[in-house]
Amino acid sequence: MSFHGVPERTLLLGDPYHCQCLKTARLLREKLGLSEAQVNVSFQSRLGRAKWLEPYTEPTLIALGQQGVQRVDMVCPGFTSDCLETLEEILQEGQNAYKAAGGKHFTYVPCLNAAPLINPVGHLLQLIAACKPGQRVIVGLVGLPGSGKSTLARALQAQVNTHLGQNAILAVGMDGFHLSKQQLSHMPDPQEALARRGAPWTFDPAGLAQRLQALRTQPLVDVPWPSFEHSVGDPVEGALTVARHIPLVLIEGLYLLHKDDGWDVSGLLDECWFLDVPLHTALQRLQARHMAAWGINAEQAQARIAGSDVLNAQLVQGHRERADALVGDSM
Repeated sequence: MSFHGVPERTLLLGDPYHCQCLKTARLLREKLGLSEAQVNVSFQSRLGRAKWLEPYTEPTLIALGQQGVQRVDMVCPGFTSDCLETLEEILQEGQNAYKAAGGKHFTYVPCLNAAPLINPVGHLLQLIAACKPGQRVIVGLVGLPGSGKSTLARALQAQVNTHLGQNAILAVGMDGFHLSKQQLSHMPDPQEALARRGAPWTFDPAGLAQRLQALRTQPLVDVPWPSFEHSVGDPVEGALTVARHIPLVLIEGLYLLHKDDGWDVSGLLDECWFLDVPLHTALQRLQARHMAAWGINAEQAQARIAGSDVLNAQLVQGHRERADALVGDSM
């Protein structure tokens, strides 16, 4: 557990912050059923030359890696929402320092951030009820690779349509906006582009933005939608149709909250949710999916995940705080 540090002189002057941090860590440890040996408390964000509360977080992570501790789960209880001090200092710099010292598996537990959406089906029904004739609502669903975005989107579609007795919602994906293998082959480094396929720069965000714009500005016409055909390994245009009578479109994908590499579709979504599944759970599901889809063993699947999926997952996890609401993978 890493808490924000303060100069040590505040403790010597009687400030209770240090004691409050230790008590918080103890209560969390007891609630989680962990032993004292399983939990380390450290302090981050040291600034200047003065001595701050110890132990410092990054040296602690380095020591754990050097001691052969193979897995670290990191939480920052003093932060109510993620920021540079959690996403950059801990998730990126802390993780890199730990792994460089010999550590293997690092999981950052996100802060509370956005409020959870308790009843997503009920919320979608409210959005549909409030949708005026001639309008269309677009809701995004973001999550880590393997988090279950497609499964949840299909379940939400089925439950809402069953409740209303009509097709009032259609779930679509952003996978149809992958760049084709031919397009990737024309990139400066085609081999890397194919190896990193699924990274944000291997998609067509401008094409997605144009299609979302069509959904918003042409609600009374049918809008074709592409999908990704795994049997050929390329997108297929017009695989789906968003019919004119559909008032709500639920689009799921990794990068709907991304704002780099040509991405920024936030202004084209009425709401965007984040499927809040722990990283280790998502990667376990992804491993099982790769083994089933490619006929490979666990070690091969883990190597495939380490090559690209983990990088994408860490990037997407950093977008969690941008979501309008958090949703779970069970309803």
